[in-house]
Amino acid sequence: MKGNDFPIHNLPYGVFRQKAQHGSRLATALGEDVIDVTGLALDGNFSELGINAEDILKTATYWNDFAALGREIHSAYRKTLTTLLAGEDAAWRQYAYPTSDVDLQLPICIGDYTDFWCSETHALNGGTLNRGTAKLPAAWYRLPGGYMGRASSIGVNQNVHRPIGQYQLPGNEPELGPCQKFDFELEFAWVIGKGNQLGKSIPLEESEEHLFGAMLMNDWSARDFALYEVQAVSMDALQPFKIDLPPQEPPPARHLAGNKSRSSYNVGLEAHIGSETSSKAICLVETNLSHIYWSPSQMIAHFTVSGANFRPGDIFGTGTVSGPQELSWACLMERSWGGTREWAGPDGRNRKWLEDGDTVSIVGYCEANGVRIGFGECFGRVLPSL
Repeated sequence: MKGNDFPIHNLPYGVFRQKAQHGSRLATALGEDVIDVTGLALDGNFSELGINAEDILKTATYWNDFAALGREIHSAYRKTLTTLLAGEDAAWRQYAYPTSDVDLQLPICIGDYTDFWCSETHALNGGTLNRGTAKLPAAWYRLPGGYMGRASSIGVNQNVHRPIGQYQLPGNEPELGPCQKFDFELEFAWVIGKGNQLGKSIPLEESEEHLFGAMLMNDWSARDFALYEVQAVSMDALQPFKIDLPPQEPPPARHLAGNKSRSSYNVGLEAHIGSETSSKAICLVETNLSHIYWSPSQMIAHFTVSGANFRPGDIFGTGTVSGPQELSWACLMERSWGGTREWAGPDGRNRKWLEDGDTVSIVGYCEANGVRIGFGECFGRVLPSL
């Protein structure tokens, strides 16, 4: 991978706080700098968006209220911001800060988090390891399965203590102790923009209008933690990289069938593993978002089919984004085949699971026609259990 993640073609949604100061402000990223969007709004640069959108940009400390305004306003904001930053008037530079001088915050206040199960390869591998069969239930191909997670555990790049829980070694009694098989899962997450009323579903053909942005995601295998990158890439920035997913056979349930349902995005995804005893990390996973079986539109349509409501800033994940080749298997459960195979760590030692002091760095990028945008780095370090 080459080039900066944040050219003018990207302009993600972020939130920052100047170090040693209180108060969070809306932001975007350009090159190596964080741009103070709140400051730009207070300077009158977004008046043409209307008083509602302008007031939100002036006063909000999260992007939720702006996300609720819908895709038309999001696109108009992006057009105005692009024109401003690309123009000859450099007055905006007074609102630019080096990334090293600020603390990045969660860009949205997350109400609910749903994790789906969208990779057929991951589901097949998991079935073989956990149930002894690679055959998936017929229902898996009819609709996307998901579960609700704990939004309170979602954070920006941070260290994570090895979880403590109950486990049972062969021939022994159950015991409480540090997790013995700590893992990561390379995932992708979508952020909801405009929500829906409780009791009203979102039709498949309207689902994309309810997306606000996308993030990298590392779902630690203990399932008690979820770690996200701190920039949300906008849907407009992703449009040049939109692709059609292969037809589904057997056909999905009726509310999930349709030509518009099979779109996703060509996002290259990598997971790099580092250790305390090596200065260099290794690239353990190379996969692509195109490997998912269920599209974001289908996930939205199925989640709301009975009238369940999304709210602005809610997040839903793809589940582990594994592809058909071993290099694209996106978690250690698959790469170590349930702990029966070893892989060479960054320090040259063979291992099966994450060790204390290891780091996991997930990166993602889109590239086409000479334009490259990225998602930054989703980073976490494994600390000993408390």
